[in-house]
Amino acid sequence: MKEPQTPRWPSTVVVAVADATVFLALVIVLHVLRRDVSPIRHDLSDYATGAYGILMSAAFLALGLSFLSLAGALAGLPGGWRLRAGRGLLAIAGVGVACVAALPSPGTAEVAASLVAFIGFGLAAGLVSSSAWSGRRRSVTTALTAMYALTFLAMVFGPDAIHGGLMRVAVVCIVAWVIVNAIWAARPVEAG
Repeated sequence: MKEPQTPRWPSTVVVAVADATVFLALVIVLHVLRRDVSPIRHDLSDYATGAYGILMSAAFLALGLSFLSLAGALAGLPGGWRLRAGRGLLAIAGVGVACVAALPSPGTAEVAASLVAFIGFGLAAGLVSSSAWSGRRRSVTTALTAMYALTFLAMVFGPDAIHGGLMRVAVVCIVAWVIVNAIWAARPVEAG
């Protein structure tokens, strides 16, 4: 009698979850190593300059790769044009984040790449959440998307004194959304 095999996760799911986790871990490490950067006032990209800057660049690269991997992991799901558009925007956001890793900070190109990443992610999250899932899954991903969107708006229109703190809340929403969607993409039969 054969023993049941443990189902394997597709490599795109593994990479999406691993890279999102690496991003978060590197950001946490940088908060410990760089006490000179205020987590409430400063952008994450401020960690890219000075000591340990390579760690922030690696973190941005990992987040960009997690977006690209998740776009691939979602490819097999039914969802019509909204899912395809969401996957495309997620890939664009991934390239945007990867560009942030490569561009000098602060600078116009880095700010433009950040905006492409933040806005592209928000649009992608809304499209994917509304088309890939139903029931509880849709509720969870939509709630994370709404939390991200509200935080992003507060980041853009709120006081500069707390801009960095708001960015970190937005990043937690992003990482949670990526991990949840990646795991669920590996288990599409449990939709609902």
